[in-house]
Amino acid sequence: MWKKLSVVGMSSALALSLAACGSESSSTEGKSSAKSDVIEASIKDATYVISSEDDGQSVDSETGLLEVDVKVTNKTNSSIMLDSYDGVKLYDGDEQIEPENVYDTEVGLDDDSSGTIGGKKVKNVKYYFNVEKDKSYEVGLKPRTKDVEDEAEEVMLKLDTKKYDDSFEALQDPAKAVEAYVKTLYFGEEDKNYDKLVSADKEKIEEQAKEAFVDRMSTATSGTNVDDSEMNKMYDAYKATLAEKAKLEPRVVARGKDKAEVKLKYSSVSLSDVYDALGDYAKEYMEQNATYDREAAYGYAVTKFDKIMEDTDAKNSSYDMTIDLKLKDGKWEIDSSAVKDFNTAFGEGLL
Repeated sequence: MWKKLSVVGMSSALALSLAACGSESSSTEGKSSAKSDVIEASIKDATYVISSEDDGQSVDSETGLLEVDVKVTNKTNSSIMLDSYDGVKLYDGDEQIEPENVYDTEVGLDDDSSGTIGGKKVKNVKYYFNVEKDKSYEVGLKPRTKDVEDEAEEVMLKLDTKKYDDSFEALQDPAKAVEAYVKTLYFGEEDKNYDKLVSADKEKIEEQAKEAFVDRMSTATSGTNVDDSEMNKMYDAYKATLAEKAKLEPRVVARGKDKAEVKLKYSSVSLSDVYDALGDYAKEYMEQNATYDREAAYGYAVTKFDKIMEDTDAKNSSYDMTIDLKLKDGKWEIDSSAVKDFNTAFGEGLL
């Protein structure tokens, strides 16, 4: 049975003396570390993250959720318990702050709530705290033990959040990557964030998007033989219309160190509407020329494609896309399932 052992027969003066001798703190290579008779601990790293539990809403310009990676060595021969429920605290001066319970395994967020560390073993654990930027705190670690007579001392680690400002500024990078990806590959625009943040097979994705458009237009023109040069013009006009009229509103709903989930609210130009407009022009041609020549009728309709693009408004999607991303070599890769969704929305024009 785990228990916290109380100090018996110890005067306050003696307690202070032992505390001074039993716990030591130091800073090695900029990493806060400390030790007691029971544990030795150091902050390996920390990074700002976003939890899906609040749909990414906890982050503002000054505060965020900080994932703190701590290396803990159990110096005793028996197992100890160091869990986030009562063994770990964050101190802001006199204020005591409890760690957050976070469970977003899809993006690699998971606090170590069990906290058992075997005798003479080393364990890397993660804790999550809501903190302010550019502020100093202390992380208190107080393990529970089985075999020591005295209550284990609380080890204090210095935490300066200013060191991790870069990760705070990069929290929204996955959303920027999604926007740059769509604008560059589907709208034909230039976006400075594409080369900076996106990893993708540009030629392959652009070809897939074009194929989706061509297949859709082949159906819309009732199989009329539209030559490649004309189809290229139509696709360029479609992309230009997307760039002008489509709207993208990506937001990061969960973000770990190297994984993220983005929700994309968007509008696109519906090729179903274009399909109808081409049919209307073909019908107009047949009525005006008293003919049932569908090849000629749709050939005429194709000449009106620029006008159709001008007259067609973008429509809001009835659902938000969910996009999973992975960080590799400093750039974000988008999951293949999201690429299929992009091809559907911005290649086939299906909403």
